[in-house]
Parts: sequence; structure tokens; C-alpha cells
Amino acid sequence: MMLLLVTCGLASAYVGPGAGFGVVTSFLVFLNALLLGLLSMLLWPFRLLIRAIRRSRLPHRPRAKRVVVLGLDGLSPKVVRGMVAESALPNIAGLMERGGIRELETTAPGVSPVAWSSFQTGTNPGKHGIYDFLTPDRSTYAPRLSSVEIGASVGRRVGPTRLRKAPRAFVRMLRKSTPFWSHLGRYAISSTIIRVPITFPPEPLDGFLLSGMCVPDVRGTQGTFTLLTAEPSGECDPTGGVVRPLEPCGEGCWTGTVPGPRQGGEGGTESCVSVRLHSNTAGNDGSRGDRANEWILEVDGGRGHRVTLRSGALSGWIPLLFRGERTGLTRRRAKIRSIARFCLLLPGNDMSDRPRLYCTALQIDPASPALPISHPPLYSRYLSKLIG
Repeated sequence: MMLLLVTCGLASAYVGPGAGFGVVTSFLVFLNALLLGLLSMLLWPFRLLIRAIRRSRLPHRPRAKRVVVLGLDGLSPKVVRGMVAESALPNIAGLMERGGIRELETTAPGVSPVAWSSFQTGTNPGKHGIYDFLTPDRSTYAPRLSSVEIGASVGRRVGPTRLRKAPRAFVRMLRKSTPFWSHLGRYAISSTIIRVPITFPPEPLDGFLLSGMCVPDVRGTQGTFTLLTAEPSGECDPTGGVVRPLEPCGEGCWTGTVPGPRQGGEGGTESCVSVRLHSNTAGNDGSRGDRANEWILEVDGGRGHRVTLRSGALSGWIPLLFRGERTGLTRRRAKIRSIARFCLLLPGNDMSDRPRLYCTALQIDPASPALPISHPPLYSRYLSKLIG
């Protein structure tokens, strides 16, 4: 190679515009990171001064540098003491020895969202406004979530016309009063709140927060699953889910769709992701052998995914991408990412049996959340990259 470079004469080459754009954008990303780093260094003394001023407002010196509150939903302290006495909970016993255990009175009614809301705010249900998981809609008396309101805006009316645009979801916290970590933030005491119920949507605070119980799925419900079945219509009516047909597409092959969120809320167009299920035959002699209960699931959700399912076993988390209608002047399609797990249910081992495919609720993808589930918003992405 060096010999060719020395002996060859003038050579012509062409560099396309794509390479130029790639170099420029890479340089801009580097420059942006450098400028943000310099800005953070310049602002650091001012941030330190502001935190010192806020800390000086504390009425007295704190007795502990760090406090950890571990909450176990629905676990009775009497049960804990009994199991500790039987040496069945060694880790909790160690925490009790180094820290302590105190019984707390519950709320009326003694339901998880009510109790956790009182734990956060120090107020009774009459002040924070949470009385149960659900509450009746005052206009229709239909049940809806008591802690959060979810909707979507699809346009803005200007005179007699409506300007259509890509749907934009909005969420609003319905719990009233102020959680204690917001009060701590006024004195520059940071908090890390992990999966505490009734923390969706996440409120700004001095620290980090990952929402917990009562986070809705991408369909706006509290866990609506999907059952794809080849059984005749009317023979299957599960509670808490929706049923969609599995249509035959060949020998040992079935296809169907998983319904996703509706564009524009209730009454809008339902987005779907198609799935294909076919038997996993093995061997040159045509025998199925150890793969008698193995099937292949192909999911068309953005990047196609192909996984192997065994009867009665849940799959890993599979990303699903739902696309809405083209709206707005740019005709862009709204994209909503979610994750779900699948389970194959076979009546028997015969390939002619009609399979059923269970799909869990379409959870919000923490790596690319369709709705905010953490503060700051990058916190859920960081955790998903760190622990999956």
C-alpha cells in the first residue's frame, strides 16, 4: 500500500454529500457537548452558593445525613413480626436491629392509592382527593382513574376551521397537596423516589423520581391485555382484556394484530401491530422431537422481532412500535413505543389445535417513553440502559 502511494500519480476521488453531512453533524454534537460541559463548570460555583443559602434556612441541624424509607405495599406489621420471630426474614430483621420498626395507622378507606397519597402529603383523603383506584366521571358516571387525567389534542380551532396536527398526549395529576420531598427540596435536600405509588405524572423535585403504581399503559388503562385466539367468536370472553382473532395463513401458521392506542383519544383510529405465529418443525425426518411445543413469533413493530415461544412460558420484553395516521402539513406519522410479553397457550400437542396467544398490557417503554414516567425525563432512559 505504501509503495502504491509513493509511485502513483494524480488520482481523482468523489466524496458524496452524505459524508459531508455526517462529518458536520458529528462535529456539532461534539461541540454541543463541549459547550454544555463548559457551561456547567461556569455555573457550578453559583449552584453551590444557592444550595448553601437554601440549606441555611433549615430550622435546626439534621440528625441524620441520609434516611431510607422502605415501603412494602399491603404487608401487615403483625405478619412481619411473626415471620421475623421464625427467622424467615433475615434481611428485614437486620434492618429492624440497625434502624427500627414503627406501626402506622392506615387511612379510611384503607386502599393503597389512598394510603400512599396520605404518606406523601401528610394529609387525609379529604385534602389530597384520592379515595380509591377509580372515581366516577361526573359527566357520564363511567369509571376513570382517580389519580391522573389522560387525553390527546389533535388540532386547534381557528374560526370555523380546525387545524389538524399530529396528536399530542397530555397528562395531569389529580392528587392534591404537596409531597414531602417537594418541601425538602426547598432546603436543598435532594431525594430519590423509586416506584412510589401515585407519582404519575412525575412532578419536578430536587433529585430523581421514577413513577410507580397507577402508571397507565399506552392504551391509557391500568393493564388491558390482549388475547389472540383461533377459537370461534363468542367462545372466549376474558375479564380485563380484549379479544382479537388469529387467522390461518398456511399449515401451522397463524396471523393477527395487537391493538394499540387510539389516535386522538376515544373514538379515534386504533393503531395496530401485526404478529405472525407458526410452528417450529425440526429435523430432516419431519419429526418435531424436543420442539413439539415450540413456535416462532414474528412481530412487525418497527424493527421486526423474531422470538421462540414455548407453550405456557412468558417471553422476554419485546418492543412494539405503533404508528398513527399521517397528519399535519408535514404528513408525519405519530409513533408510540411500548414493550410487552407474549405467552403461547396450546390446548394440546397437535399442530391442528387452535392456538391462543396472550399479550400482556402494552407498557410504556422506559428507553423511549411515550408519556413522562421519570424526573428528569432522561432518568428512565438511564435506568433502562443500566439494568434493562
